[in-house]
Amino acid sequence: MKKLTLILPVLAVLSFVIGIAEGSRPGGWGLGVPIGAVCVGLFLVLKVMGHESARYDEERKRTVQDIDRQSGPAGK
Repeated sequence: MKKLTLILPVLAVLSFVIGIAEGSRPGGWGLGVPIGAVCVGLFLVLKVMGHESARYDEERKRTVQDIDRQSGPAGK
C-alpha cells in the first residue's frame, strides 16, 4: 500500500498537467482531468484508511492480550 500512496499523487499531477496542457484536444481535458481527480480521491482514501487500519490493528491486539490475561493459564 505504501507504493500505491507514492504512485497515485504522481499519476494525479501528470494527469492534471496532461489535461490542462492538451485542453484544446478532445481527449486532453475530457480524460486527463477526471483521471487526475480519481487518483487524488484514491490517494486521500488510502491515506485515511491507512491510519485507521493501523489503529484498528493495535486495538485488536490489545483486546486479544486482555482476553488472554483474563483467562489465565489454559490448564487451570
